[in-house]
Amino acid sequence: MSGAVTVSASASDNVGVSRVEFYVDGTLKNSDTASPYSYSLDSTQLSNAAHALTAKAYDAAGNAGTSASVSVTVNNVVPDTNAANELTISTVSPSSAALVTLSLAWGRTMSVSIPAGSFAGDAVITLRVPYFMPVPTSMHNPALQATGIGMEITLDQAVQPVKAATLEVTYTDAEMAGVDRSKLVLARYDEGAKGWIPLESVSYPKQNKVTGKTTHFSLFQVMVLSAGVNLNGAHIYPNPFYPNKGHTQVSMDGLPEGTAVKVYTLNGELVWEGKASAAGLAVWYGRNKAGRKVASGLYLVHLESGGQKKIKKVSVVK
Repeated sequence: MSGAVTVSASASDNVGVSRVEFYVDGTLKNSDTASPYSYSLDSTQLSNAAHALTAKAYDAAGNAGTSASVSVTVNNVVPDTNAANELTISTVSPSSAALVTLSLAWGRTMSVSIPAGSFAGDAVITLRVPYFMPVPTSMHNPALQATGIGMEITLDQAVQPVKAATLEVTYTDAEMAGVDRSKLVLARYDEGAKGWIPLESVSYPKQNKVTGKTTHFSLFQVMVLSAGVNLNGAHIYPNPFYPNKGHTQVSMDGLPEGTAVKVYTLNGELVWEGKASAAGLAVWYGRNKAGRKVASGLYLVHLESGGQKKIKKVSVVK
């Protein structure tokens, strides 16, 4: 196991289970009072070795039952101790565009291109190799597959760029052996939602790179996103869309390649239209055709592919 892993247990009682406790190597880590009993274990806080997991269930009278021990082996990537190979720091001026690049010793590069006027003042940007990547969960996006290749961008102040920056990550042939590179996207980890959100991306298989656009700097990963075979697997998130709470885009994935996507108001006014990429992804930034942010309300998403049509709803809340 590596990264964040969900640990779960089942428990039953003739009257009722009051709580289930989770232990790692005999140390209490968490408890849950509602079925299904589970918690997220951050394995990066454990040593790369074998560890014993156990669970203990209690009823209302205080009677307890303990599970058999389950052995797991933690195997997280140990970060490169050579700072020159894992991070770069640059000061970006608001009056000019900037390109911040990190070249890695093993032949890969990652960069962020920032338009002029993205920040009100000077901003210090740190670009680094992530120490670990949270695992994608089926709850948030069942179509995403991790590659473990990515980057982390942090700022010296609590601001975000007002203009979309372009990210670029390269990879080696060995790292993508057996992967359909046309399906690669860049995804951002949303800490609030505890899930990965695919960015508007372009994959360049012949150049061994993938690019994406973002207005929110955080943790990013190259991921595989497979297009759907029909519209039955269409997935829209976040929904509701809260732009004032940090949401930057509405992602629509699981679509067949080339799916026509149109967003309407309830009055039938066309707000935005686009097409799904080769990875089955379309991204709406919550703006109308004139580029202005849309008002709060309910919007209809019309999907059409190969003669099949579906209408879904998305709510915008400011």
